[in-house]
Amino acid sequence: MMPMAGSSVAVALCLGPMLVAAAYDLISFRIPNVLPLASTLFFPLAVLAGGATDGTLAGHLIGGACGLAIGITAFACGALGGGDAKLFAALALWGGIGQLLPLLVVISVQGGLLTVFLVMARNWNLGLVATRLGLALPIFERTAPIPYGVAIAGGALWLVGQPNWL
Repeated sequence: MMPMAGSSVAVALCLGPMLVAAAYDLISFRIPNVLPLASTLFFPLAVLAGGATDGTLAGHLIGGACGLAIGITAFACGALGGGDAKLFAALALWGGIGQLLPLLVVISVQGGLLTVFLVMARNWNLGLVATRLGLALPIFERTAPIPYGVAIAGGALWLVGQPNWL
């Protein structure tokens, strides 16, 4: 079990890049490479702060590798953008192999809900309404992609609420 201080550090190190990536994805439909990289590089710091065991560490590394394979496959199929795939791999590292399937389910449900909301909002011409109000919200344009980084960040929020997540 991690000490409370380590837990707070780990939560901040995990969520920080994920939430920034979600914001970037909402605004520009892009996730800068530095954010998944930062999340990945922050992981060892969190492990040191929390004192994870070698067995736990191996499970996280395997989870990260599986997350990368899933992300690359989803990217190759056109289901995710490249930034989304890298962000998912970084989050899978944090969750480890034990949280990989629940993480996939949580992210898929959140991504599905986000997609339904955006399709409905786009069909209701909320982008036109926003433009008339003086707001430039490209997320509501009919041809805009779905910012799946938001769902991945939602998965991170779910993950840090799980007991013994690191």
